[in-house]
Amino acid sequence: MPLKMTYDFDFRISPARLVVNIASFENQEKTLSVGMSLKQKPITSSSLRLALIKYPLISWKVFAGIYWHALRLYLKRAPFYPHPRTRDVTATNCHKSEAPICDDFPNSQVDANCVDEKDSELISQ
Repeated sequence: MPLKMTYDFDFRISPARLVVNIASFENQEKTLSVGMSLKQKPITSSSLRLALIKYPLISWKVFAGIYWHALRLYLKRAPFYPHPRTRDVTATNCHKSEAPICDDFPNSQVDANCVDEKDSELISQ
């Protein structure tokens, strides 16, 4: 996938659920659409203990999976798109749904062009 694409981010936040959808477009044509829906659960000592018992090596599995797929793509001679030195962060169609819980999470606030202070610093470098 080339890097010169536009993205549509959709965040829906409610007290019980977070839904994130991302669509990418190349030449006004949708090329990829992904999403996930997360249910809120309290973090307690017992829930953390259970997660550690259920998924003891999940980080290593993710790490190995990323490099395994990278090797497979390399062996298939898939095209590699290097990261550009400067990036144009002009996202369009960024929005979030209005929900009372949004005020509790200042990082979930998405402005009109999806660039926050950290991104501005990265762009200026």
